[in-house]
Amino acid sequence: MASLWFSLVPEAFLKLHDVLVCLAKFNDAVSIEAEPDFFRLSTLNPSKSGYASFTFDSGSFFSQFSFDGRMRGNTTDTGTRSNTAKLSCQLYIKALLSVFKGRTIDFKDKDTAVEEWSSFK
Repeated sequence: MASLWFSLVPEAFLKLHDVLVCLAKFNDAVSIEAEPDFFRLSTLNPSKSGYASFTFDSGSFFSQFSFDGRMRGNTTDTGTRSNTAKLSCQLYIKALLSVFKGRTIDFKDKDTAVEEWSSFK
């Protein structure tokens, strides 16, 4: 099972909110991809004529970033064992934006961090 954990400073929290608002103009769902070096949010509009993608560097955008992609018994196409994987899923953007409700104003004048973790099978 791959797991992802990260922490954001208030400025990054607000930027992530702005990215989700932008992606919501394209579609109702967002694709999430994570690897040890990056975190990507992307979406494609229903008519497949517009695409938006934002990639965040794990070392510079996040104050803390931890990705564990170890998969037990995972093999590659060549039959060799692979100990890493990437996390990928799709979520409704409104569900993600609900996390920000009332919090974007709270962080504008405070020096605090926001933590979020997720794990996916």
